[in-house]
Amino acid sequence: MISAFSPNSKRLFIVLTLFFMCLAGCTTPPTPSHLPHNAQESALIKPDLTLKMSDGALIPMRFYLPPPGQKIRIYILALHGFNDSRDGWEFLAPALTQKNIALIAPDIRGFGGTQPSIRWSSAKRLTQDVREETEWLHNHYPTIPLYLMGESMGGALALLSAQHNPYLSGTILLAPAIMELNPILDMALTLWDGITPDLLMTESDVPGHHIATDNYPALRRLYFDPLTRHDTTIHALYGLTKLMAKATSQTSKAPMPLLVIFGSRDQFVPRHAYVTLLQNLPKNARIDELDYSYHLLSRDKNGVSQDIISWLFTPQKFLPSGGDFAAASWQNIP
Repeated sequence: MISAFSPNSKRLFIVLTLFFMCLAGCTTPPTPSHLPHNAQESALIKPDLTLKMSDGALIPMRFYLPPPGQKIRIYILALHGFNDSRDGWEFLAPALTQKNIALIAPDIRGFGGTQPSIRWSSAKRLTQDVREETEWLHNHYPTIPLYLMGESMGGALALLSAQHNPYLSGTILLAPAIMELNPILDMALTLWDGITPDLLMTESDVPGHHIATDNYPALRRLYFDPLTRHDTTIHALYGLTKLMAKATSQTSKAPMPLLVIFGSRDQFVPRHAYVTLLQNLPKNARIDELDYSYHLLSRDKNGVSQDIISWLFTPQKFLPSGGDFAAASWQNIP
């Protein structure tokens, strides 16, 4: 089946496979629990709240809050990446909470504390989950601005979920997982999903080495975190692909205000996909290219916190990193 692909289709398939595998935390056998690690790296942090969805599914949520006694100025519903969990914001959250910004991080169904009881669902159900989560936050904190932020897969989900959502004051996308789905690849993945949907794959099935972030301690925490998935199924790959393609098709409808941040060294979202995304965004979207940053922006040493904070509180100003100047040229690439 693969041999029938065009060269471009083969490259797209390889990039996609590397993409979802490396978002598993660059995991390889053996089992993490059998490798040397400390208690902090493998800590299982209980959810602060478990929210019941309209279909009965239970979604664990972790709250990253400002210091006690500080007044919360902004709430952000933060959506993690593929095979990640509510713990994915541990490295970014402290800089935001010091500015009285609270992050509310749910496990996306199929990941974190929801699996293995819940497998990949559908883009429609995932966006409905986000809608219900934002509605819950708005009902509990109606006078505080609420933003939606997503990284990688969570970025694609945030792009879709922000549409027609009356509870949001804005959206932030960190290295959103986007792609235009080739019809041949779409047909092949559909067939593959129909034949062996539960076939397991791990990063050891993919050749080569790619860098997800330059923050080694963050990678170790991601690897040893008991909430991290270390394999995936063909069905989840198929679902991720469809989610990415749907998000790409809806780029021009992204509601404002919107901040899109990506790293100049991102090795998982192809350059041409970012070009398509940035050229199709509404003209008043803010785009930000962080130099020397990789795909997992929330964990990178270079960090995104200063630009996020600046955009939230002073959106009329240029971003501290200068990334809005760097990103402007992407929109003029043919």
